[in-house]
Amino acid sequence: MLSSTKNHIKLLEAKQGFDDYVNETNENLKVLPIPTVTEYILEGLDQLQSLKKSIIECGRYVEVPPYHNPQLEELITNKRKNKKLDLKLKNLTDADMKIVADMMQQSTTLALLDLSQNQIGEQGAQYIAEAVKNSKTLTTLELFQNQVGQQGALYIADALKINQTLTVLGLSENQVGQQGAQHIAAALKTNKTLIKLGLSKNEIGEQGVQYIAEALKTNTTLAMLGLKENQIGQQGAHHIADVLKCNQTLTELHLTNNQIGEQGAQYIAEVLKTNKTLTILVLNENQIGQQGVQHIAEALKTNQTLTELHLVNNQIGEQGVQHIIETLKTNKTLTALYLEQNQIGEEAIQWAKNSLKSNTKLKVHW
Repeated sequence: MLSSTKNHIKLLEAKQGFDDYVNETNENLKVLPIPTVTEYILEGLDQLQSLKKSIIECGRYVEVPPYHNPQLEELITNKRKNKKLDLKLKNLTDADMKIVADMMQQSTTLALLDLSQNQIGEQGAQYIAEAVKNSKTLTTLELFQNQVGQQGALYIADALKINQTLTVLGLSENQVGQQGAQHIAAALKTNKTLIKLGLSKNEIGEQGVQYIAEALKTNTTLAMLGLKENQIGQQGAHHIADVLKCNQTLTELHLTNNQIGEQGAQYIAEVLKTNKTLTILVLNENQIGQQGVQHIAEALKTNQTLTELHLVNNQIGEQGVQHIIETLKTNKTLTALYLEQNQIGEEAIQWAKNSLKSNTKLKVHW
């Protein structure tokens, strides 16, 4: 080692080299950048962490209790063996339908369920539809004036494809619309039990009624169809008339307030000349006028099945009455004719009564 050597010259040379190394290193360190630290501050971060912790703690212990409606449950319990359950105007909601559906699943006697005028939406319709799929006793389901909508109509339509007992279905005033009508129509193509169907006031329109009409070309069970106030127009009447040419089961048709007009009346009148099944036809409030009723009068000369005809509030006037009364002198099948609110004077009414004295089976409502 240099420290132990006695050669002082070598020792001094070594020290000088070390000093040079240190000086060079110091110079290099002076030009290096001074290290810095940057801090980023997010305002409210501490509060956010605290809030997160609170949410986790709360969520960890929250448990939603099962829904109960004591009054509904008591009513169902008291009538669990009845064939009829009337729950209309009970202010029932979708959640209540879960309770009703559970009862339906267990019942072996329920034949008629009336849920009219409640607050049943698509979720409630789904509960009921699932129960209908499995029901072996239910024959009548009334859902008049609820809000099942298009999706609810789909759930019910799916049930109709499976259920084999339901004969009466009331869906009037449920906002099912054109799409909902399409779902119901699809079910009618395969359903073999439904006899009465109410779809009034559902805004199904011309397209919706076309779906229904197409289904009735193959359906062999439906006897009564209610389509009141659906804005089907004259083209919708054309679709109905088209199906009446081949359908052999429909006996009762309600088309009140559908704006079919004179042309729509003509479409229906033409098919009445050959149709052999329709017995009740309701065409109230359709603006068919004098010309429209003349077409119908012509059809009644040959029609031998229609027994009840409703033409209330159609602006047919006294001239229109003359057309139809002349026909009814010879028609022997019509037993009830409704002509209220048609601008018919007392003199014309008296003339009509005198003209129909020989037709003792016919009752005309003025």
